[in-house]
Amino acid sequence: MAAEGVGSRISYHVITYSQVSPRRTSRDRRLQIVESTLKLLAVSSVEKLSTRQIAKAVGFSQPALFRHFRSRDAILTATIEWVREQLTAAASLALAEASPLVALEQFVTSLCCFAQKHPGLPRLLFYDHANPEPTPYRNGLRHLVSMQHELVAELTRQAQRNDEVPSTVDAQIASTMLIALLRGTLLRLQGRNEATAAAQTAPQLFRFWLAAVKCGEPQRAAEAAAEPPPGQRRIATVDVRPRLAAGEDPLSELLRAVIPLHSSGLLEVTVPFRPGPLINLLTRKGYKVDSHERAPDSWSMQVRGPTAPSIVDWSMLEAPEPMERVIEAVSDLGTGRCLIARLPRNPRQVLPILIARGLEVEVAESPDGTALLHVTRPDDAESQ
Repeated sequence: MAAEGVGSRISYHVITYSQVSPRRTSRDRRLQIVESTLKLLAVSSVEKLSTRQIAKAVGFSQPALFRHFRSRDAILTATIEWVREQLTAAASLALAEASPLVALEQFVTSLCCFAQKHPGLPRLLFYDHANPEPTPYRNGLRHLVSMQHELVAELTRQAQRNDEVPSTVDAQIASTMLIALLRGTLLRLQGRNEATAAAQTAPQLFRFWLAAVKCGEPQRAAEAAAEPPPGQRRIATVDVRPRLAAGEDPLSELLRAVIPLHSSGLLEVTVPFRPGPLINLLTRKGYKVDSHERAPDSWSMQVRGPTAPSIVDWSMLEAPEPMERVIEAVSDLGTGRCLIARLPRNPRQVLPILIARGLEVEVAESPDGTALLHVTRPDDAESQ
C-alpha cells in the first residue's frame, strides 16, 4: 500500500507539472524574447538595452538566451522583422476596404492600436533618425519606415484618381507629413506615459491631415511629371531583394513597373517574403497575382494583366520536349491570343522559328535560371 501511495503522489505531481508548464518550442521562446524586448523599449533606450535585461524579463539565464539569439543585435533584428510582419498584416487588412481613404484611416488606426499595445514601437521607429551610426539592424528599421511611406503615398494617389483628393496634392510629401504626425504624436504620448491614449488619438490625427490634403496641401511642384501612359511591354522580371536589403521599400517602383505592362503581359517579381499589401493593391487595380515560396527568403510573384492567360510550366521537362511543346501550342494559337510559358532556359534556338511564323515573341530570364516566354499572334498575322 505504501508503494502504491508513493506512486500515486509521483503520478499526481508529474501530471500537475505538465499541465502548468507545457514544453515550449524554440519558436515560442524566440517570440517571447522578441515581445519582451519590445516591451522593454517602452522604458529603456535602444542603446541601454542589454541582454541581461532581456534575459531577466523573459525569466532566462543569459546562456539560455544565447541559445536562441547569438547577440543583442540579433534580438533587435528579429524584433524589427516581427514588427514588420505585424504591420504588413495590418496593411493587408486595411486594403480590403473599397475606398482608399477608408483604407488609409484603417491603417493609421491599426498602427496606433499596435503602438498602444506595444509602447516600445515609437522609440524603435525613431532610433535610426536619432542615431546615424550604422548598425546591423539599421536597414531593417529604414525599411519599416519606408514601407509606411510608400503605402500612404500610393493610397493617396488612388484617392486622387477617385477624385477624393485634389490632383495638385504631392502624394509623397503628403505621406511624409502623415507619417511625421504619427511618429511625433506616438513619441509624445510615450514620453508622457500616455501610450494607452494612442488609439483614441488616431481619428483626430487622421482628420487633421485629411483636412489639409482636401484643401490641396501640400501642393505638387508645377514641373512634376505625371504618370506615363500604359505601354506595350509584354514580359519582364525584377528582383527587389537588393533594394529591400538597403532598407528601401520597392512598392512605388513595382507599381510603376506595371504601368507599361500590356493587358496580356506578365511581370515576375522576386521578393524575400510574401508582399501582402502589394498583392492587394495590384488586385484592386485589376491585375491577376499569384505568389509562391521558392526557397527560404525567396518568394516569386507573378503579376498578369487583365487579359493574360495562366502560365504554363514546362521548366521541369527534359530537352527537347519544352521546345516541342511551344511549337505545338503556338500552331493552334488564335488571332490576338497569347501563350506564356516557363521553360528550363532561354529558348534561343526556337525564337527564329516563331518569328518566321509571324508571331510576336518576348523572353525574360528569372533569377532561378528559368526563362519566361511570351508569344502572341497579332491581329493582322495569318496562321502558318
